[in-house]
Amino acid sequence: MPLDPYTDDDLNYNNPQSRTSLEHNDPEAVVELISTYVDGWDDYEVIFLGYPIWFGQAAKPVYTFVANNDFNNKTVIPFCASGGSGIGTSDQNLAALSNGGGMAGGDAFFKQRIRF
Repeated sequence: MPLDPYTDDDLNYNNPQSRTSLEHNDPEAVVELISTYVDGWDDYEVIFLGYPIWFGQAAKPVYTFVANNDFNNKTVIPFCASGGSGIGTSDQNLAALSNGGGMAGGDAFFKQRIRF
């Protein structure tokens, strides 16, 4: 979870000044998370990594999580939730940060918006 949670205004992709738009346009942007710690991480061999697609890529907080964990000797299966676009190159970009993990090709499983 991001240290600074996203508001509805932050998630307004139609506003070029929204937080997500600014993060997306800044390749150096890093979203600070409350924690990247996962209890029992060393015991997991297979990781299912699910995330929303923002602008055709994984949400910035996901990149922070992946960059801060050791995926060495783990099989990672990425998947995304999407309002209509596919996984794009997000699985490949996350694989580059996975610190030696074996990341399988991903897919978009949810092609419709889910509202709660």
